[in-house]
Order: sequence, then structure tokens, then C-alpha cells
Amino acid sequence: MKRQVLVTLDDSFHSRSSLNYLSVISEVVRDLHLTLYHVQPTISGYLLEEAKKDFEARRTLEKIAEKNREKAIGLLNHCKDLLIHMGIDGDRIQIVTAPKTLGLAKDILEKGLKERYDAIVAGRRGLSGLQQFFMGSLTATLVEYSAIPVWIVDGEKFNSKIMASVDGSESSLKAVDHALYMIHSHPDAKLTLYHVKPMLKDYCEIDFTKTGETTDNLLEMGDRRCLADFYGHVRRKIKEYQMDEHRIEYVEVDGKLSVGKTILSTAQHQGFGNLVIGRRGIDRSFYTGSVSNYIIKNGGDMAIWVVP
Repeated sequence: MKRQVLVTLDDSFHSRSSLNYLSVISEVVRDLHLTLYHVQPTISGYLLEEAKKDFEARRTLEKIAEKNREKAIGLLNHCKDLLIHMGIDGDRIQIVTAPKTLGLAKDILEKGLKERYDAIVAGRRGLSGLQQFFMGSLTATLVEYSAIPVWIVDGEKFNSKIMASVDGSESSLKAVDHALYMIHSHPDAKLTLYHVKPMLKDYCEIDFTKTGETTDNLLEMGDRRCLADFYGHVRRKIKEYQMDEHRIEYVEVDGKLSVGKTILSTAQHQGFGNLVIGRRGIDRSFYTGSVSNYIIKNGGDMAIWVVP
């Protein structure tokens, strides 16, 4: 089964680092198909209006549009050649460019959703001439509003080790499902499920009205119940994908640091090149705010798969 990803590109170094990443992750994601996508620069609104009533303005507009298209095609063909040189089958790579219509992020999101891509790949930050391209508004918008997973790529050296951070929520189950879907057909691909034990009572819904037990004990008991049910769902997913469960490692640790810092510290020190997180967590607090934001902003030298 094809795994199709939409790769957003410009002419920056940070954008090109996505190509190196894709050559590495393709080692564990079988039948990976890539669409290299470049949104062309905005053409002056004044020129667009003038072109409606003035022949010379229309000719100028056509020349600018053709120049933008030719430049985009050249960029994308160069990127395709680089990927082929890195070992990716050229038949699995297509190039697409289009003028900006709705806006940079909206154009990317609409294409990704409409054509049912499995993920959108974006460099953490980029620079196209004097225009800031990736980090900031674009990446933030893609992560916040995308209905499909967004892979944020940062760094120069990558590997195919994958860790999914789990908290027992439906969102983290979707994250695990996405990771399993991408790697299950490769017999040697492995996945580590990493859980930081909670220190806040709103991590999991627990009845604190019982007597005779401390808050800490109730929290630990609730977390165990939550994770037991969660892992039951995970094992059903593993069975659905016909995977050997020995390819899945389960790790639980105490949260001595903040949750986000603990997750990133482990991923970086144990050499994981890919960190999978759900965009939202249980109830109010886990992924929607500080944790996912912290990981996205500070997770350098790796790819972060943000799953809605």
C-alpha cells in the first residue's frame, strides 16, 4: 500500500534538509511516494487588476507568472534529482507547483486534505529571498489547522528510530496508529511507546472523592487504569496491522522534569530521530498547551510527527 506524503519546498537550506530526512525515513516506510510541492510567490494585486483592462499589463502578468512557474519547476526537478541520487525511485516522486491562491498555508492544507495525503512534510524554518517562509506562521498554522499529520523536519543528520509519546488519550492513540500505519509493513522497523507518569491530577480523569488513599496513590492508580485500557487499544491496532509485538517497546518513567522536557531529553539522549506526538491530550492540559508546544518549538535535530 502506498504511503503518500506532500513535501513543501522552497529554495532554502532548511527546506532542503527535508530531502535528506526523506531518504532516511524511506528505509523503514515502505512504498513511500512523494509529491514535491512549491507554492509560487504572490503576484501584485494591482497588476492583477490592471491586467483585466490593459493589454500591456496582461502581457507583463503572463511573463511574471511564466517566470515564477519556470523557476518553480527548475527547483522541484533539482530536488527530485537529489532524491534519486540518494536512492529513492524516481517513479515514486512527482513534482507539483501552483500559484498562491488562498494563502501559503491554506493552499498546502487544502491540497493535503483534498488529495488525501498521509502526511505533510515541512522544514522547521526556511528563507526565500527576503521572505520568511517556514518557521513561525507557516509551521504553526500547518500544525494548528491540519486535519492530517504534519512532519516537522529540523537538522542535518537523521535516523529512522521512532518514539511515540503516549498519555492514554485518544489523541496519542491516533499518533500511535499513524506511526504503526507508516512502518508496519517493514519487518525490521520498531516503535518505542514512551509514557511519562503524571504529576498533575488533570492528566487523567480520576475520582478523588474516595477516602483512605492519598492523592498520589489515586493519581498513580488512575494512570495505571488509563494506560492499561490504552495499551489494550494499541495491541488491537498491532493485531490489525499484523505486526509482531516484539517490534514494540513499552517504556514508562517518572516525570522528574516537566513532561515536555522529559520526552525531549529521552528522545535526544537515546538517539531517536523521529518523535510522534498527538496534537491534543486528555481533557484540558496535556498536549493542547505546554507539552506539544514545547516539543514543537524545542525539538531540534529530529523530525516531529504531529498527529491531529
